[in-house]
Amino acid sequence: MPKRTNPRDSLFATAAIFNERRGKIIVEIGGLAQAPGDKHFELFGGSVLVWAQQTTAERIYSVDIDPRVARRTRKHTQEFENVEAVVADGVAFIKAFDQPIDLLYLDACGPDSGADHQRFPLDVFEAAMPNLHSDSLVLVDDTDLGDRSKGLLVVPRALLAGFEVLWSGRQTLLARAGVVHPGCSSRSVVG
Repeated sequence: MPKRTNPRDSLFATAAIFNERRGKIIVEIGGLAQAPGDKHFELFGGSVLVWAQQTTAERIYSVDIDPRVARRTRKHTQEFENVEAVVADGVAFIKAFDQPIDLLYLDACGPDSGADHQRFPLDVFEAAMPNLHSDSLVLVDDTDLGDRSKGLLVVPRALLAGFEVLWSGRQTLLARAGVVHPGCSSRSVVG
């Protein structure tokens, strides 16, 4: 397997598109797994920090079922009033969520976390469908792992639901088909 790339290019490009679309709400499923400065932090990307520092989001919900991860997220985002670290099952959180989602980031359940790591992102996406609108973005992490990819089930389902792939690599960004995506050539690879 080739060396994995850092997801930060994809995160920054996604943040730019989110801002162009004047997004307001980000929901990321999977919190800050590594703290800044930790040995493997660069591989994890620190998405919630990118969203907080690089987007104009009014609200960023970082949802993780592990209270330790939520505490770590809270600790490293306390300077950002728009970030809320939530301890909850991602599917349950999304089912109860009653706001439009401008960016849904599927980052929970790493590829070594068992059989659910492919089913869980699909379940979250299905639960989020009523909250996704014509300008919504869906970013899926760990889509560069072949048959271990988190996107194995959710990306084909998103395509059936009218989304298209804007890029694919370490991460896959999806947006509604037929919507103009400034600064983005379809199917280009970022990170």
